[in-house]
Amino acid sequence: MDAEQYHHQQDGADDDEEATMILKLLIPGTAAGSIIGKGGSTINEFQTQTGARIQLSRNAEVFPGTTDRMVTLGGTATAILGAMHLMINKLIADGESIVGGNPQIKLVIPNASCGCIIGKGGATIRSFVEDSQAEIKLSSQDRMLPGVTDRILTVTGAIEHVLRAVALVATAL
Repeated sequence: MDAEQYHHQQDGADDDEEATMILKLLIPGTAAGSIIGKGGSTINEFQTQTGARIQLSRNAEVFPGTTDRMVTLGGTATAILGAMHLMINKLIADGESIVGGNPQIKLVIPNASCGCIIGKGGATIRSFVEDSQAEIKLSSQDRMLPGVTDRILTVTGAIEHVLRAVALVATAL
């Protein structure tokens, strides 16, 4: 589905249908094989199970300033969170994306959208931390590379806490 069809589908959606969205996250280049699977079997299975569209950046296409590849998830919030749950479980099973014994997810957030996640005086992001019990850190605006308009939101904690935090962030966006 190209971008025009995707936007047309969004515009024509009924009010009672769950809106579609796009969420981007980063995974270590070494973890890409876990998500793709042999001949694309794992990524295809995840897409079939959840209804989410999952795309990985090419091998050499990494997020500026990192060695991480970008995963773009498209679909309803339910589909995206389902796909993320499957991916996190797969990465944990394969020993990837674990920091201090806990899973870690890095979301790519457009700088213009960071205000709705931070909230007035940091109130929103603090409430997300309290609600989810995950550690949530947003990369500093000062550390952004020239020409990069995205920041990285790092979420670390037990899998259910990470997913809750991601759900809160996705809803805020």
